[in-house]
Amino acid sequence: LASNSPFPSSLTSLNLDGNGIKSLESFPYLFQLENLRHLALGNNQISGIPSRMRTFSCLQSLDFNHNLLTHIPTWLLRSCPRLEYLNLGHNKFFGINSAISHLA
Repeated sequence: LASNSPFPSSLTSLNLDGNGIKSLESFPYLFQLENLRHLALGNNQISGIPSRMRTFSCLQSLDFNHNLLTHIPTWLLRSCPRLEYLNLGHNKFFGINSAISHLA
């Protein structure tokens, strides 16, 4: 097990949908999961994507639907080169920023 983590370090898929999560910084062990391929964080109250998510270079699927995000960090897509699925539906965006504008 990763130190202080309730999850094995070999974990590849994690669904934390609908848990009332406000900040990912409340889950420091999450960033120790270097083999994570699929992360579902929908239906929470997350308002920001922490820079510690740069450790998720293996991530293929990321779901942030139904949260409180207002922008996407410019580093997100560069830090997750294997990302194939990104769900940002039903957030509080005001427009498309440079992090994802080339995908539109």
